[in-house]
Amino acid sequence: MNKPYNIILILVLIMNIVMGVALFKQNSLLIEYKSKINELEVKVEDLDDVVKERIVSGLREISNKDNWNTRNEFTKNRKVILRVMEDPSLRAGKSFGYIFSFSEPFETFNRKELAIYAYHKETGNKITVVPPKIITDPSYGYPSLEHFTATFIIPISGLWRYEVEIDGEFYADVILMVKK
Repeated sequence: MNKPYNIILILVLIMNIVMGVALFKQNSLLIEYKSKINELEVKVEDLDDVVKERIVSGLREISNKDNWNTRNEFTKNRKVILRVMEDPSLRAGKSFGYIFSFSEPFETFNRKELAIYAYHKETGNKITVVPPKIITDPSYGYPSLEHFTATFIIPISGLWRYEVEIDGEFYADVILMVKK
């Protein structure tokens, strides 16, 4: 009678050892999977930042190009980053002055290439109104580019989108009506 119990006890002991080894392996796999999941969560957070910085701003740029409502300021993250003051008597074919008032700190522009292009809604014509130039100094008398002036001629009347680029990338735009 002791013999069958001994065999059963040995079998139970062997099963406990096998189960213990299996649980140990499962635990180590779970720890490894948890580590990999944590790494993926970090990568997803990085991806979220990329989406917010690049994709959302790209979509905003595309959306702005389709929206031709006149506006003399551009808002980013609920803050006006560009305001354009044009001559109230702005007319096609004549030289007029503009003040591009940038509200971001000078470090945003320092040693970067700034260019401004104008796009006509009806014809799609593009003109360079401020050729690409490296910014090395703030506006005279200001700590940033709060008073960036430009004088140029818009050749035909209608709606024009003035697009500011920094280092060849979209920065901001405004839509102005140029009269005949």
